[in-house]
Amino acid sequence: MKIAVLEDEPMMLKRITDILESWDQCDHVYPCTSNEDFAGLLDAGTQIDILLADLDLPDGSGCQSIDKLTSTHPASLAIAVSAMSDGASVCAAILAGAVGYLHKDDHSTSVIKTINDALEGQSPISPSIAQTLVGQ
Repeated sequence: MKIAVLEDEPMMLKRITDILESWDQCDHVYPCTSNEDFAGLLDAGTQIDILLADLDLPDGSGCQSIDKLTSTHPASLAIAVSAMSDGASVCAAILAGAVGYLHKDDHSTSVIKTINDALEGQSPISPSIAQTLVGQ
């Protein structure tokens, strides 16, 4: 699989990239720090199977990249990975095409498990995000 990681925070980008590069099912990781970087990948014809997208980026919302990927490559999957946990942000990511939402601070859910769940047709979501959505 070819996985793009859209994250502007250098330490988080490295952490996620390192996890993915050690995973035997990942063929290549494309680190991107902005929507513009990610759009450049797609415009160059790069095949992306999975996008892990932060939502709070210097050049706008990661929802822009989620929407671009899912509208131009419907077989690809997008998962939001964000510190934003309010209902509006979660709903915006899902409406843009994200199949899951992983909170950056949620250590109970691994990145690889989240991707595997999405590949199996599930909608992985961090427990803290689920609680926010149901109002508990």
